[in-house]
Amino acid sequence: MKYTYRNAELLKLHRRLEALEAGRIYVFFNNYAMYRDAYRLSILLREGRPPPSPFGPDAVSWALRGFDDWPASREELMERCGRWRCWVHPSKAVPLERILRHLDEGIYGCVEELVEAVEGIWGKLGYPSAEEVEAEAF
Repeated sequence: MKYTYRNAELLKLHRRLEALEAGRIYVFFNNYAMYRDAYRLSILLREGRPPPSPFGPDAVSWALRGFDDWPASREELMERCGRWRCWVHPSKAVPLERILRHLDEGIYGCVEELVEAVEGIWGKLGYPSAEEVEAEAF
């Protein structure tokens, strides 16, 4: 299933898991973003609160988790990671290139610098903010 979970959905799952009286519980994700969602649930279980939403401009950070060759230019990122999927809504992922091509040319020293640049263009691209996505009913 091409889907990724909102934090509200993980929180609901967390409450259901806490209500179970079992020594060991296994949770399986079978969605497109299963590894990331399982990782996010593990953070929630360990820390008692979910990590920042994987939507909005931070979606770029989540998409680039496997990239560690910083600094990098916009062109390098588009060439090496442009086909990687970036979740802009729970049921919609776009190639990262669709976002990166709107950034200024230049060198980005780290993913945080890149996300900061993406924050300036996110709304212009028509993608919802993390708050908008998280506020939607599911």
